[in-house]
Amino acid sequence: MSEQNKKAYEIFDNFLILGQLSKRADDGKDIREEILSNRSTLWNIGFIKQNLETALAANLPLLLENNRAVDEKGFGESDRYLLPGTAFKDASISHMGMVRALQHHKPGDKIVLIELGFLASSHSWSEAFRTHDKNKACLGYVYDDIAHYFMADYPNRLIHKLNSTDNLLPSEYRNASRIIQRIVDEKISKYNSQPFIRPTMTEGYKRRVLVCDQAYRDASTLYGKVDDASFAQMLLAALLENPDAEILVKTHPDTTWEKDTRKGYYSHLESTGRVRIIRDLVNPFSLFDLVDTVYVGTSQMGLEALFAGKKVICFTKGK
Repeated sequence: MSEQNKKAYEIFDNFLILGQLSKRADDGKDIREEILSNRSTLWNIGFIKQNLETALAANLPLLLENNRAVDEKGFGESDRYLLPGTAFKDASISHMGMVRALQHHKPGDKIVLIELGFLASSHSWSEAFRTHDKNKACLGYVYDDIAHYFMADYPNRLIHKLNSTDNLLPSEYRNASRIIQRIVDEKISKYNSQPFIRPTMTEGYKRRVLVCDQAYRDASTLYGKVDDASFAQMLLAALLENPDAEILVKTHPDTTWEKDTRKGYYSHLESTGRVRIIRDLVNPFSLFDLVDTVYVGTSQMGLEALFAGKKVICFTKGK
């Protein structure tokens, strides 16, 4: 482990541990209000300046105008850090922006984590990075000062909220229902540039189920407690539990956009028997129209499938 990555990992790990010890689920804090009330504060942001100006994060300065990019002079002068990604012991899967940013971090400095929103943008993060088209930049983020929402071992603001005794008002329920229905009707997903196509299906099957692949050793799988064995068990379960169905395996879009750097847990598979591998880009809701059950690890397609009224089966290590 390099010294830079070692330092970043230790700071990040301590941040996660302290967050579990010191942050109370019932402290009444609204992380959204904290971000909005500190819009004029100087933030150290773990993205390079080019990203903040022309690529994925180009809309972020519209919210936080007073910012310093990680490669910009003056970075680290503020005691507030807005950081994407995670830091692992394995430097090869650590987020470079976070590692670089945490070299400036001092004890007592505040860290807020940032992740793409569930409805993030019109295009993928990869398209925004590669094209440097501001029109494809992220439109929404999830902020948390305890942990990322996908970290199974570290309950965060979102998990605390969902597990709380708070109840929505009837008007809020109705509004949420309308929003979910609009998402389904308009086929709105996390990656909205995927085409609305209906793949031609194999004849002879009355039922189909969907198995969702993910990017290999992505932070959402490592912290979400799914591994190679989990994905093997998931596909086997889909076969055994649905002997009359065709099994559709959808590869992750990142493995198409980032062919040279990203692979999935099922990238080595080929279509055979009643297992059909779908590598073409296709809007998730176009696939939901074809299936009645969806198998996932930590993929957001599980949430989207629930919106679409599908039975969703989640897998984790040993399950």
